[in-house]
Amino acid sequence: MFSSEFSAIAGPEAEGSAFVTFGPDPTKNTAAKEVVTHFAAKNLNPEGNTLYAYAAVQVIAQAIEASKSTEFDKVSEKIHSGKAFSTVIGPLSFDNNGDITRLDFVIYKLDLANSSSFLKGNAWPATCGGQAFTPAPHLPLRR
Repeated sequence: MFSSEFSAIAGPEAEGSAFVTFGPDPTKNTAAKEVVTHFAAKNLNPEGNTLYAYAAVQVIAQAIEASKSTEFDKVSEKIHSGKAFSTVIGPLSFDNNGDITRLDFVIYKLDLANSSSFLKGNAWPATCGGQAFTPAPHLPLRR
């Protein structure tokens, strides 16, 4: 949805559309600074799922180290133990089902009238393809 195609097709009816996406831009996370700098030195942009994949490898490596084993069951048990793993996208822990234990998504609202605004905080720039995206008001979330 972060392209100009959506509003081009929907026209003015797209105004106010809400989008839910994965968490704030992981390249802006202070935990990712060293890795992002390394990518930049090689003229690479770690966009999309790059840092999420990097974090997954970090979790597996730390689980292997903590379980002192490469056996699937032992590593899996450590990952599902609730232990916090230090990653480029911040600390991650998983429950018994393998689900992440933190809510990690952002809600954006399309603002066609304000194409020069930017999202605040640790999120993507609000403009994409000439469209402006603003964070939607915080919603009460329950698990």
